[in-house]
Amino acid sequence: ELSAPQESRAAPACDKALELDEAAQNTREELSTVTLTNAAEVALSRLRIDQAERLIDRATRYPNPSSVSNPWIQKLYLTLAQGRFDNAQSALEQMLVWRNRQDPLIGVSNRAEHFLASATFLLLAGYTEEAARLAESALNQPDRNGNFSADDAQKDAIAALLTALAFRADYERQLEFAAAQEWGVRLSATASAQLTRLAAWRAGRRAASLFANAETMRNRLRPYGPLDVHIPEWIEPEIARLLGAGVFTSLIEDAETRGSFSGAQGYKHSFATESAALRHDSDGVIDAGTLALSLLPDAEAMLRARVQWHMARAHWQKGDSGSARDFFSASLRQDPSLARRLGAGIPVAISHDGSPSALALADRLSISPRFEASPEGLALEISANILCLRGSEEAVISCYTPARKSESITGDSPAILSLPLANDSALVAVEFQRQLFGIGVELSKAQRSAIMGASVVLRSQSYGNDTSLPDF
Repeated sequence: ELSAPQESRAAPACDKALELDEAAQNTREELSTVTLTNAAEVALSRLRIDQAERLIDRATRYPNPSSVSNPWIQKLYLTLAQGRFDNAQSALEQMLVWRNRQDPLIGVSNRAEHFLASATFLLLAGYTEEAARLAESALNQPDRNGNFSADDAQKDAIAALLTALAFRADYERQLEFAAAQEWGVRLSATASAQLTRLAAWRAGRRAASLFANAETMRNRLRPYGPLDVHIPEWIEPEIARLLGAGVFTSLIEDAETRGSFSGAQGYKHSFATESAALRHDSDGVIDAGTLALSLLPDAEAMLRARVQWHMARAHWQKGDSGSARDFFSASLRQDPSLARRLGAGIPVAISHDGSPSALALADRLSISPRFEASPEGLALEISANILCLRGSEEAVISCYTPARKSESITGDSPAILSLPLANDSALVAVEFQRQLFGIGVELSKAQRSAIMGASVVLRSQSYGNDTSLPDF
């Protein structure tokens, strides 16, 4: 009954059960991992996000090798949605350790679920190529073992959506790299990037065809709808970009009629903001966005950042540069990779100290797809020793200090491609954007190999003491 969009007799019963469970948890033995994760799913469907996290934390204490449930996946999604990236990295590590403890047959049957969760983290961390490969693997090798109540079409649609999103972000990253190069390398890198663009388009078309099915979308827009494969709420607006504003608006209206937004009006207005942005309706974006920001839970930090981005664009188009700078600043601080995922640029007022290196950097960054030169934009200050992007009231959003020639910039950087960098200014331009549009997480090649499921082995001698990835 709870899976139905409308309020039902099951809803208050679930609320009461959750309350009784919390009251009794100190006086009885722990429940099974599956029971606790199912209870967390119910709590999320009731938008009791803090309570859901407490249930997930309880579930993580008792590894069950024979269960398909991995509570660290839910923990990863929750912490990412809230912008708690350090906690998300820890959850990712624990998710891999937990998976390594599961029986081999279980590990195979829920492989795609782990791939999608890992790809989501890698996407935000800036490792877009690895994210695309993982998401595509989940699409080509889906779970077909009854681990979820959702049907196969939902699983495939979500995998295709994340695959398209990851390939699109990787394409944009390659364009950033190309823009920093001299003409010859730039043309070659831009041409190579078109293959990634094609992969994004193909995955997007597949996702659109699956989401266009009424049965697949039946309960899709309901926040944290039970019995569905989870799409992070901050990713769901991407469905609008696949289907178009008109179709998505009809879906919002249908979901509203079915009661999917009962007690969750903030999510409806966030979807309406996305639809208005696709129609280039600045007034509609501001009206819907204002309501969304006032009603969305504070825990939905990433979704709020997306709404703030669209409001920044709307104010910018209306000539209100002051409000636009405020919203751009807030959005970038919370979700640094959003501009790349949207394929959008940030209005910036570029200034430099007149040194040759600063002049070269200014030239390269001015043609990056991530920046739009404007005297009313955010301040992008460039000197020979430091680059800073400042938001409203001159508050620092991100600063980058170039490495000296005697120092080496990490070869693990996802922005360093196989093509040669033309000179120091090209390298600095690429690294500055890598830092600006990342979440401050560095993963070694060995760690990324473990996430990708390569031959790196996570050794676990017992179920009691291993709590982190090994020191590779």
